[in-house]
Amino acid sequence: MQIFSRRINIVLFLIALINIQLLSGLEIAKFKNLKKDSFEGFHELCYYDLKVDLIIRNYVIKIKEIVNVIFKENNVTKTDEIDYALFTKVFKGGNYGKIATELANSDDYVHSYWDYFVNGNDTVMNESDFTLFMGLYYLEGELLLTEQHPTLTDFFPNEHNIGNRLGCNVAIAYWELVEERFGEIFVQFKWSLSSKFVSKDQLFLIYMSTHSGKCIISKGTKCDYFNTLFGYGMGFFNLSSGKRPSLTITEAKFAYSTYLFEDIYKPECIETKFDDKKIAQLIKELNFK
Repeated sequence: MQIFSRRINIVLFLIALINIQLLSGLEIAKFKNLKKDSFEGFHELCYYDLKVDLIIRNYVIKIKEIVNVIFKENNVTKTDEIDYALFTKVFKGGNYGKIATELANSDDYVHSYWDYFVNGNDTVMNESDFTLFMGLYYLEGELLLTEQHPTLTDFFPNEHNIGNRLGCNVAIAYWELVEERFGEIFVQFKWSLSSKFVSKDQLFLIYMSTHSGKCIISKGTKCDYFNTLFGYGMGFFNLSSGKRPSLTITEAKFAYSTYLFEDIYKPECIETKFDDKKIAQLIKELNFK
C-alpha cells in the first residue's frame, strides 16, 4: 500500500511539473506578443509570480553571480582584499558607469560609494561589502537603462536608453517590490507618501521594520550606534555629505532597498520570529532622534 501511494505521489508530482512547464511556455509566448515600447504585462508576467522573499533571493543570487564573474575576469584571488583601483574599474565598467560617465569619472563620487560600503577600512574592501555595493550599483544601473533612476534621469535623454528590455528583469522586479513594501511601512506609521522628506528618525523606523534592524536593536544596541549609522547614511543617499538632514521619498526608497538586500545576503541573526511588543518597547526606550 505504501509503495502504491508513493507511486501515486510521484505521478502527481510529474503531472504538476509538466503543467508548470506548459504554463511557463504560454507565459513566454504571451510575452513575445507584447510591444517592446510598453511595460504592459510586466507585473502579470514577472512581479506577481516572483513574490516577496523570492524576488529578494533571486536578486541576491544574481548579484553574487555578477561578483563571481568580476572576480574571474580580473583574476582576483584574495576576495577580501579588493583595492580601490579595482573598485573604480568596476564602477566605470558597469551599466551605471557607462551611462553616467561624468559621475563615474569623478573620484569624489566614486569614493563616496567606497566610503559607505568599506565600513571604516580605507585600504581594502572585503567580499561581503563589495557584494552589498554591487547590489545597489547594479540596481541603479538597471534603472538608468529604463530611465527610471530618481536623481539622474533628467540628465539623460532617450538616446541614452541603451537597453529597452522587458520581461522578468530581476532588478526591476526587485525595485517594484521595494516600492510596495515601502508603501506598507508608510501606512503602518501613518506617514504620507506625498510628503517631500524623510527624516533621520523616520529612516530609523524604516530600518527597524527589517530583519536586520530587529536583530540589532534586540542586542541592546545603544543610540550612538544608530546616530552614526543613519547620520552617515543620510549623507550618502542624498549626496550631501551630511549637509541635508533628510531624504526625499525616492532616496529613502534606495536606502530601504539596501536594507532588504542585506536581510537576505548578510543576516544579523538567525531569529525568524520577534516579539513586536518587545521591539516597540526597545525602540521607545532608545528614544532615537
